[in-house]
Amino acid sequence: MSANAPQQDVTTAIAAGVSAAAILTGPGRLRRITVTAAGTASTTFYDNPSAASGTVLFVTKAAPAIGDVYDVNMPAALGIWAVGITGSAALTVST
Repeated sequence: MSANAPQQDVTTAIAAGVSAAAILTGPGRLRRITVTAAGTASTTFYDNPSAASGTVLFVTKAAPAIGDVYDVNMPAALGIWAVGITGSAALTVST
């Protein structure tokens, strides 16, 4: 890939109600979150490759609707860990 080539996003699907998921295991960016199934609870994204601790990168709203898109574009120094609870929405996360 040349230096001027556009970055290709990598996507990760998170099922509804998943309690925790590794999204990225090293440095990168939390680019976009798309809601693929509505939920009744938020999901929190941490700058951490393996645990729900450290800097919070983003929190979805409490009742995200299907089709909601969050353009986050936030750097992650260590990795990205997502934490949902019962009722959290299904998401597709682009890094």
